[in-house]
Amino acid sequence: MRPDRKGNAPDLKRWADLWKPELKRQLLLIDDVREVFMMALRVLGYSGNTRNEAEIEAAYNKLKELMPNVKLFNAESPKDAYLSGEVRVGMIWNGEAYMAQRRSRTCGS
Repeated sequence: MRPDRKGNAPDLKRWADLWKPELKRQLLLIDDVREVFMMALRVLGYSGNTRNEAEIEAAYNKLKELMPNVKLFNAESPKDAYLSGEVRVGMIWNGEAYMAQRRSRTCGS
């Protein structure tokens, strides 16, 4: 989450917080099916490496519940959506997060 864009955003401490209705159309998810499914599996208490079809289906249904909160999927350069203010919260690769933090400090955004 961008600290300068928090506004009235809910306190986010775990993946399950991304399902909060206050985040409608504010999330960016990495455009990587394994990463996104792993998040949903972990929210449900399952292993990210499960092969259990019922658990995978439960994760799929959990992700369908999240869709109203998702504004976009991006794996190429998610930092740009955060820096521009297009999204407020979501997933990001650690290298992209590092570059975004550096650019934000340099540009004052």
